Amino acid sequence: MSQTRGLYWFRHDLRLTDMPALTALNNVASEITFVLSPLSHDYHWLTNENESDALVQTLSTGIAQRDFHDQCIEDLRHQLTLLGHTLITLQSNPVEEIKTLVTQLNITHIGCAEYAGANERRDLQQLKSALPNVTFFTQQAGLLFDHSDLPFEVNDIPLSFSKFRRVIEKHCKPRLPSPYFSQINNDLGGELEYLIAPPSQQFFGGEYAAKQQVDYYFMQSQLVANYKQTRNGLSGWDYSSKLSAWLATGCLSPRWVYKELVKFEQQYGANESTYWLYFELLWREYFHWLHCAYPNEWFRFTGIQGRQPSTHFNQASFTRWCKGETGYAIVDACMRQLNATGYMSNRGRQLVASCFVHELDLDWRYGAAYFEAKLIDYDVASNYGNWLYLAGVGTDPRGHRKFDLAKQAAQYDADGTFRQQWL
Repeated sequence: MSQTRGLYWFRHDLRLTDMPALTALNNVASEITFVLSPLSHDYHWLTNENESDALVQTLSTGIAQRDFHDQCIEDLRHQLTLLGHTLITLQSNPVEEIKTLVTQLNITHIGCAEYAGANERRDLQQLKSALPNVTFFTQQAGLLFDHSDLPFEVNDIPLSFSKFRRVIEKHCKPRLPSPYFSQINNDLGGELEYLIAPPSQQFFGGEYAAKQQVDYYFMQSQLVANYKQTRNGLSGWDYSSKLSAWLATGCLSPRWVYKELVKFEQQYGANESTYWLYFELLWREYFHWLHCAYPNEWFRFTGIQGRQPSTHFNQASFTRWCKGETGYAIVDACMRQLNATGYMSNRGRQLVASCFVHELDLDWRYGAAYFEAKLIDYDVASNYGNWLYLAGVGTDPRGHRKFDLAKQAAQYDADGTFRQQWL
């Protein structure tokens, strides 16, 4: 009887809990080879005439982002090693390298997660087309809902988050996460292990650290009970959940987060703040499905509205914004925080984006690209979706949203502590 040889392809799902495609592959494969796509950025919307050396250097991957991603990979590699497996890191062309491995190892089945990203969907389709005799297991790994759960066709998604939320809350309930993958041959269960526990209350890549943070924010500190009141903070660890970096790299499943949130509500009670954390997960969900509906428009200057902004690209202004030298203190403090740590608060992101588009009159895509290069929680759907929204070419019903930077600074950094810290 011939062996069933499987290959699992990790991309933005650097974990072993709630991996439906891996579970399906494990149910049929007698052995599995694990491969991983490298961290990469593809600014395919840039044209040759504006790809100056200075711009390309500015958009190089940030140190904090690369360090965090490397920690995520090391944690995943460690978990697989404990289970007796190795992790092969692919190089420049994952599709071609996987095709070669399929031939060399006589692979019969491939598993991988589905994503909204246009590049990710293109790569998967190319692989399927090139390997017609291989069976594929592909399922969502980074969303609350599967495609079949949606009460509308993806191309008919509401062009307003409020409408999307109302429809989803009426007709859908998040799926439960699948168990931790602990062994080949259908043995699912087990626990995460780590030889040296990662530091707490700071960003450290990997599923182990991600679950530590969920436990800290929900059960140990119970800070989630005040999330709505504190979420607009600018600095510190406890004002928000800080889960975005682990969600973006796939170290954490939103379904697992939702399960833990429900467990908290059952034990300590639900309130407006616990709902608001779910509300933010729905925003993340919305941008993913919206990106599926508008894969090409996502990176266009005119966005999904087909509306021509009056902004343009200027290298000097762009460089000042990147370095935190715009002259707007609250913006400069936020940008210097990003450059030093790879992270910025949600409130800060809105302010620096508003400055970018309105005060500096810059093409929004370059701001989105800089975030893509530097944020440790970069996610193609949420990042570009939020920039589209603020630039007035996305789904904001109020159009070209502009923030009063002085008023915002007075409201969210009243004593100037945050500005003083970074300036």
